[in-house]
Amino acid sequence: MPDSPREANVASAAPVLRFYKRGAPEQYDFTGYEMQGFMQNVYSGNFEPFTGGHRTYNDWKSSTIHSGFGNADVRNPLGFLLNLTETAAKASEVSNRRDALALSYYVYHITYQEQCGTDKEMPWGVSALEFFLTENDVEVSGSRTKGNVYVVREPFRGAFNEAYGTVGNTNNVSPSITPPIQNDFRKFLKQEGCTSPAVRFFETNLYLAMKWQLPLQELKDHLNSELLKPATIPVEKPSGPPVPKTKPAARESTRPAPRRKG
Repeated sequence: MPDSPREANVASAAPVLRFYKRGAPEQYDFTGYEMQGFMQNVYSGNFEPFTGGHRTYNDWKSSTIHSGFGNADVRNPLGFLLNLTETAAKASEVSNRRDALALSYYVYHITYQEQCGTDKEMPWGVSALEFFLTENDVEVSGSRTKGNVYVVREPFRGAFNEAYGTVGNTNNVSPSITPPIQNDFRKFLKQEGCTSPAVRFFETNLYLAMKWQLPLQELKDHLNSELLKPATIPVEKPSGPPVPKTKPAARESTRPAPRRKG
């Protein structure tokens, strides 16, 4: 059983971490990329812009709700309101960055399939998703588009479905839109190749950031075989009384019968 937050993260992200490759550079030079800051933050494991410094989504939500009240002196109405405004602004900033992270995750895996669809290091799965516009969190009539089918590597597919929901149903960004970040992903994959250690390092951190987990920099020393082994599914035994074992039928002897004397 995991006995530390890092080991718990490794166990949770094991389907992705099993494909980690050693040999990636500790730092990567993204000079010349359109979204240089974003690419650098993901690769270097600087998740603070996406988490506000909180370990989990629930921690972040709880903090944004309570810090505005707990850190202000209610006897000072102006200070109280300013503190609430500042807290709301910080929460909104992190929320916007999370939305951008989801969009980037979604676009990355579309781009990977486009350029690296022949990569067989991981199994591939199919996500059949739909898109619809919302207005004040209500679906806009007639906006639903069904039948968006995506082929995504299986370890990343669950988070891809989550990202798709954020992109389509929260941001109202059509799945057909490709933002500038896609140019960076194409450039990165072309420079490194589809299966290089640097690509695995980047996409693993992108996944970990999406899932509110620790970056690979903090997990890679805990990647032992026990935490990464596939989960075993217990096999159900048939109910009812045990079936009696039968003895194998006696084999007929092929030896000739003894000859009688006389």
